[in-house]
Amino acid sequence: MSVMTAESPLLRTSRETPTDWRNDSSDVVDLARAVAQGASGATANPGSLLEVLKAGTSR
Repeated sequence: MSVMTAESPLLRTSRETPTDWRNDSSDVVDLARAVAQGASGATANPGSLLEVLKAGTSR
């Protein structure tokens, strides 16, 4: 799994301000990228979570 490590505006914001960024995705690749860019957690709606579970793999 490849994750971008270049500093993004969101990463800069999460480091420099009291920002709590939660990514809305059930996809493992999306979540890894978000955490690498400063996300503090994740949330997902039931529909997107069900799609990922049915697929059995990360989209």
